[in-house]
Amino acid sequence: MKTQLKNISSLNLITGLLLAGIFSRMIPHVPNFTAVGATALFAGAMLRPGWLSMALPLMILWLSDLFLNNGMYKNMFPESYTGWVWMGNIWVYIGFALIVGIGRLSIKKLVFKIYLLAAYSLLSFFSCSLILVFGIIALYGHRPVRD
Repeated sequence: MKTQLKNISSLNLITGLLLAGIFSRMIPHVPNFTAVGATALFAGAMLRPGWLSMALPLMILWLSDLFLNNGMYKNMFPESYTGWVWMGNIWVYIGFALIVGIGRLSIKKLVFKIYLLAAYSLLSFFSCSLILVFGIIALYGHRPVRD
């Protein structure tokens, strides 16, 4: 009976984190300030098995990207919508996977303060974002938008 209750509470925690992460991306928020980063750090430090700690934040991103890209952004920017988008930018996903890895390091008997973990998480995510902006987008020529 106790094992069954533990499994139910674990499922409730995972479901709650999933819903909170998705909801935090749907509501108006400061750019790059959602619960997904905190969820990734928490999942890396606390959730077992390891595949679950990696899958949770990536599932949050994927499910919310499906709605944002094909629902909200499609209506906000119809001129940019070219068809069904099934995934967001891979560098964003890599950034959050790195945050899970940083959370995993915190349990390896390394003594980190929470602010250091948060700082490392921010640096890894923004490094991936900068690769996207300056590395990949720079490959395309800059053309002025014509009305």
